[in-house]
Amino acid sequence: MSLNFKTKTTKKFKNRPDIGEELVKKFFKGKNGFFVDVGANHPIIDSQSYHLECIGWDGILVEPLKTYTNMLLKERSAKLIEVACSSRENHNKVLEIIDAGVHSTLNKEPIAVGVSSNKTQKVKCKTLDSVLKDNNVKVNFEFLSI
Repeated sequence: MSLNFKTKTTKKFKNRPDIGEELVKKFFKGKNGFFVDVGANHPIIDSQSYHLECIGWDGILVEPLKTYTNMLLKERSAKLIEVACSSRENHNKVLEIIDAGVHSTLNKEPIAVGVSSNKTQKVKCKTLDSVLKDNNVKVNFEFLSI
C-alpha cells in the first residue's frame, strides 16, 4: 500500500483477508473468542470476521450501510449493530455518509484515490466505546477489526 501523508491519500486500498485469516488462526491456535467487526461490509467477501464465526466464535458486526446490513442479516449469525462508529462529538447524531461500498466514509473527501460516489445515506453515529458498553462486550475481548 502506498500512502501519501501530505495529501492524505493511498494508491492501493485492499485488505488481504487470506493472509489475515491465517495470521489470526496461528495467533489464537484454534481457541474460540469474541470479535468486534467495525465496518463489517459484505458478510463474506473480504470479511475480517466471517472465518471466525465459521469456527464457532461469537461477536458483533457494526455496519451502517443498508446494502450491507440487509446481506449481513441474511448470511451471518453475529449480532448486527446498525450504526457508524465516530467521535464523541458525533455521538447520537445522524450524519450523511458517502456510500462508496467498502470505501464509504463520514469524511467529506474519501481517502482512497479514484474513489468517488454521489450516493449518500443518513446514518446514526455512536462511539465505539458506547457500542461495546451497550452490548455488554467484555473488556478483554479477543479480536477487533476496524
